[in-house]
Amino acid sequence: MARPVKVSLDYFPCDVRFLDDPKVALVMIEHGPSAAAVVLRLLGDIYGREGYWMRWNDESAMLFALNTCHGTITPEQAHAIVTSLLKRGFFDAATYERTGKLTSHGIQERWQLAMKSTHRVGEIDPDISLVNGEERQTSEDFAKTSEDCAKNSEDCAKNSEKFAVKEKKRKEKM
Repeated sequence: MARPVKVSLDYFPCDVRFLDDPKVALVMIEHGPSAAAVVLRLLGDIYGREGYWMRWNDESAMLFALNTCHGTITPEQAHAIVTSLLKRGFFDAATYERTGKLTSHGIQERWQLAMKSTHRVGEIDPDISLVNGEERQTSEDFAKTSEDCAKNSEDCAKNSEKFAVKEKKRKEKM
């Protein structure tokens, strides 16, 4: 039996100007500077669990406030911050209204890039996909990448062998 594909990420990229993003800055003005930590924790939960989305409802808000934020905020504060993020377009409001999932075009793009760079197969659920067909990675794309990687590895091994032979000859001449 094959092991399930890991869709979560061990780390995620964060722009050095993250706090200057108007979407984040306005939420910090509205809810205080600790809102930035909440946003980072939301992103950590999204990338670290499902990869590119997170279910958000009353129960997940309670668990988020207790477990992720260690009780430093209330579920109501967490809801208020998420509502502000949705209002400002940090998360896609239409997807949230339709499915109850927090995600965004940028989150999905970064997840796809991370999956591709680690040679893992994973596809975005078409029901919540915000990347268009040209941007969307399919399992066929991942297979091609894996094949290219395997071919490059074989070429690299051959080149290493050639180098070793040349190096051995060079040392023998000395």
